Amino acid sequence: MRRINDLPAACRANLEQGAPLRRAGEQPALTPQDAADIVAVLNMLTDSSVPATGEL
Repeated sequence: MRRINDLPAACRANLEQGAPLRRAGEQPALTPQDAADIVAVLNMLTDSSVPATGEL
């Protein structure tokens, strides 16, 4: 399975597939703690505490 199948074949070689905002061999932009903090914030934004009736 190809990961990118919506680009014309002539353009696929131009696609950057490395990590964003850093060069190969550099440390990741986020530490594991940074990633865990982001996940914790996103988990707080879920609607799981809203009753099914839509009332608060």
